[in-house]
Parts: sequence; C-alpha cells; structure tokens
Amino acid sequence: MKLVLKLPKGKAPFIGIHFDDESEGQKLHAEMVDEHRMKEYEVYIEVMDDHLNLRVACRETVNVYFYNNLFIEAEKLTSWIYMTKHSTEFTFGHIFTHLDKDTLIKTRLRNPFFLRINKLTMFFKEDVSELPGVRFNYRNW
Repeated sequence: MKLVLKLPKGKAPFIGIHFDDESEGQKLHAEMVDEHRMKEYEVYIEVMDDHLNLRVACRETVNVYFYNNLFIEAEKLTSWIYMTKHSTEFTFGHIFTHLDKDTLIKTRLRNPFFLRINKLTMFFKEDVSELPGVRFNYRNW
C-alpha cells in the first residue's frame, strides 16, 4: 500500500490509499463506508524517516482504522502540504490503478470507498511551521 495525495480541481484535497490488489482494498476497513459513511472522520498522519503511518478515526463510533508503513515521495508530500495549507476539509478513499488510471474502489456492497474528513493532523519528526487549516503537533524524537 502507498499513500496518494491529490488536488482534484474544484473539490476538497484527496488522501488516498493505493492498493495493488483491488479485492484487498474492497475488504480492508469496509465497515467505515458500508456502515458509517455519514459519520465524521479525522485523519492523523505520522511522518517517519522512510514511511508514514495513517489513522482514520471516528469519535462517534469510537473506532480507529490503521494504515501502517505507507510510502510516499517526500517532495510530493511537501508540495501537497503547501498547496492545501488553507484547506479546511479533505476526502479519503481507497484506490487502485485500472487501465493506467487511478480508480476509486467500491466495497463488496458496491459502495464507493470515499469519506469526508473534517480534521487532518500531521506529526513530524522534525519541526515544521504551522499551516492554517491543518493542525500540526510536534514531538521531540
């Protein structure tokens, strides 16, 4: 799995998990979409030296969904953070590549794996300046 960050024109910034195997993306955490898609979700991204860990949390259902050891190029992450510094809402989904195009995965119940995110928090190993619209927490490692 890898993290994919997109800036769709006229839409909220997208945070995606890319799967090589569509069936894995259909099953993993499908209850978020099949049972709780109208709930409010938050995303937490922990930036490590050579990977990211991502958490999708829903306070209403008291669930946290884990995506560990994700890969993304540092330049793409830095650029996406800069471009979304004024964003107040985001979207999240599972995607795979079909005919050379990133495609949103549907769960086994045929629901598009797509959620609205009302809060994004990032944790970095190194100090970065706070950007509006995204709350950063700092840790001394």
